[in-house]
Amino acid sequence: DIDPLPEKDAPQFKSRRSRFSEYSPYFTTVGKNVLRRYKTLNGLRQSVEAEAKTMGKNYTWVLEIREDLLWIAPLNLTAFAASRAPQLYAVDCLLYGGLNDKALVYNQEAAS
Repeated sequence: DIDPLPEKDAPQFKSRRSRFSEYSPYFTTVGKNVLRRYKTLNGLRQSVEAEAKTMGKNYTWVLEIREDLLWIAPLNLTAFAASRAPQLYAVDCLLYGGLNDKALVYNQEAAS
């Protein structure tokens, strides 16, 4: 399950409340499920990093897609800039003001 949320009047809530303004984990099940998904993905990321360290390898890019996404074309990773700076690419959300999490490509620095 998700970790306990800070109280709604706590400073960390007030400074971050706009991050989940549409689906607040305080008021909606959808918001709580978003946090559950990110917690699960974080655990998966930690497992991948531990395995890479055990094998003496590093990864450059991560392609994270939701299980309900249909991928129909090859992904050319050379199209993404080679940089040691954190980079995250997402599908354009058009008028939606949030992050479209259906497909994300990010480098190891962004995952950390």
